[in-house]
Amino acid sequence: CCDTQWDDICAQQAAQDCNASCGCSGGGTPGGGGGACCAASDGAGCNISACQNCVCSLDSFCCDTQWDDICAQQAAQDCNASCGCSGGGTPGGGTTGGTCCAASDGAGCNVSACQSCVCSLDSFCCDTQWDDICAQQAAQDCNASCKCTTTGGTGTTVKGCCTAQSSPGCTTSSTCQNCVCAQDSFCCSTSWDDLCAGAAANQCKSSCGC
Repeated sequence: CCDTQWDDICAQQAAQDCNASCGCSGGGTPGGGGGACCAASDGAGCNISACQNCVCSLDSFCCDTQWDDICAQQAAQDCNASCGCSGGGTPGGGTTGGTCCAASDGAGCNVSACQSCVCSLDSFCCDTQWDDICAQQAAQDCNASCKCTTTGGTGTTVKGCCTAQSSPGCTTSSTCQNCVCAQDSFCCSTSWDDLCAGAAANQCKSSCGC
């Protein structure tokens, strides 16, 4: 801080660890008004020391590089006791996190245990977007943590593999889906149409049980 540059971390230390001497207004905010812990920001770290320490112990990227959506989500979920995010926090810069059993535009979902399970299988779900495949993994491989129900208890209707659907894939059997999509990738990329349902009932009957 004195040898090279008074950067965001120096300002943050002034605001938090040395505030008795520095007198930063309101406890100080890093980065000249750095982001609240429960929302994504362009800079590293956030404005509550205990929260920041908790999150950065899980993901050092949040303090070294940028306090992104994933950091805000960890603040809201894994570290909420320290972070005090309103209503459990709203990851993604203030927008409500998507339900785990349905696709959404953002990364991650609103149940920490479910998110951890799915992202351990497919990091894309936490790094980039919680898409249809992530929602499907929540409903199938991680349902013990995600509690997705056949009636859509967390916001989605589970799609049977033996009937045509307008959306891609099916959610009642990953084995069936893999069998059908190995024969026709259209079924997983575009729409689970009549041909896909037919393949489930015929070529993949042993996997699908139609």
